Amino acid sequence: GVRIDATEEGLPRVVDVFTDSPAEKAGIQDGDIIVTVDGKTTTGSTVDEVATWVRGEAGTTVRVIVRADGTDVERTYDIVRADVPLQPVSWTLVPGTTTALIRLDQFSNGAADDIVQALKDAREDGAERIVLDLRGIPGGYVNEAVGIASQFLSSGVVYIERNADGDEVPHEVSPDGVAHDLPLVVLVDGNTASSSEIVSGALQDA
Repeated sequence: GVRIDATEEGLPRVVDVFTDSPAEKAGIQDGDIIVTVDGKTTTGSTVDEVATWVRGEAGTTVRVIVRADGTDVERTYDIVRADVPLQPVSWTLVPGTTTALIRLDQFSNGAADDIVQALKDAREDGAERIVLDLRGIPGGYVNEAVGIASQFLSSGVVYIERNADGDEVPHEVSPDGVAHDLPLVVLVDGNTASSSEIVSGALQDA
């Protein structure tokens, strides 16, 4: 129910807690450092190793000790594992404004269609501008990146593919985007990678 990366010291840090996941219900928060998993210290372990310890059969319990980054106060959670279906797109109107905050969690199959629906729903609810949150997304399907960038771009090239021989194939904006006319801000961070870099780069260049 979380996405983790590593601190400069190599410790596993929670960078995103998924909505309605066991982690969120238990009280895990963004920025928490995972100290131990079922008694095994995370010091000296890779993020992938820690993720493997946390995962398990739905219905089983894992004990996780965490602390807020920059503090020494530890919190212990016994979390019952569950299947966590991820919704790749969520959105809300910022209270008291006509700004829609659209959050993309992954470039999975259908993410572009979900973005289209979110944009349409937001406009129906009075959205006049968009904040697109691409922070912490490690990547996904490149065709979804093209589809998402195309909702905000009326023409041009999303990215250029170059093979080892130097041959280039431009991948152009798809027609019929639904948000060409809306002011847009894109949020990125150090974990905005791969497909999310393609989208943010294309939008910045345009």
